[in-house]
Amino acid sequence: MKIIIFVLMVSSGMFAQTYCAGDQISIADQNIEHIVGAGMEGYDVGDTFKLADYNGDLNGGEYHVIFIDMSASWWGPCQSNAPIVDGLEEEWAEYGVKFITSLSDAGQPYSCESWQSSFGNSDAPLVLDENQSSTGLFSLLHDSWNAFPTFVLIDHTMTVRAKPWTLDSNGNSNTCDGTSGTINGWSGGSTSDFIQQLVDECGDLCEPCSGTIDSDGDGVADDCDDCHNMPGDVNDDFVIDVLDIVLSVNMILSVGDSTDCQRTDADIDGNTIINILDVIQIINFVIGD
Repeated sequence: MKIIIFVLMVSSGMFAQTYCAGDQISIADQNIEHIVGAGMEGYDVGDTFKLADYNGDLNGGEYHVIFIDMSASWWGPCQSNAPIVDGLEEEWAEYGVKFITSLSDAGQPYSCESWQSSFGNSDAPLVLDENQSSTGLFSLLHDSWNAFPTFVLIDHTMTVRAKPWTLDSNGNSNTCDGTSGTINGWSGGSTSDFIQQLVDECGDLCEPCSGTIDSDGDGVADDCDDCHNMPGDVNDDFVIDVLDIVLSVNMILSVGDSTDCQRTDADIDGNTIINILDVIQIINFVIGD
């Protein structure tokens, strides 16, 4: 059945392959906004969600392994796999693994909310309305079949590691979707085993933070905080020097990627605009003026 969908989509030219296993998702694509169709964990219907929300380098130190199910509301195999995805969510949520369903063609027949409530827990997983996003997750991450459902595993570094099919005994042999070099036991392995591997790799970074000291008052304990909110310390190394000046100038010139933390630390006057006035203040600090 998956082959039929593949033929239909290729013949119509609907989708092109983007991220393969081993590719790290760019900061720009992590910051694409997706519309929440059925919420959980602080997300309500109509809110925006970004993959960057789950990136510890961008959110203050909360790292996660991510599982994404890209399904179509009308397609039987998607509906039959949804309870399996829900079971995986119940098994792995306590280990900080985040589960997302990006639902295409919501309302035909299932809305995002009815999809969430019909296939297991009434409040999980987070369901995004694929068709409400300018660039949906399917267009970024679909498998080599260009077909529904597509399942994607992303590690805590925001690197795509595997696109298994099926969930219990992977038979996907396409190298863009995964190899033994991107995930152990790729041939014939189970998604639960793949998740275990990524959780083990993440280690303490994916453990809930138990610290109580929050020196910069940002709500993230120092033990888990990789953004110390020190104005001028753009690279967050507790030293304000020429490296911070260079990073600030690069932001003004739009050279390379920058994190929310770096942009906040470079915005010395707090007006949300990084310009030469901010750079001058950092220079003055470096020279002791």
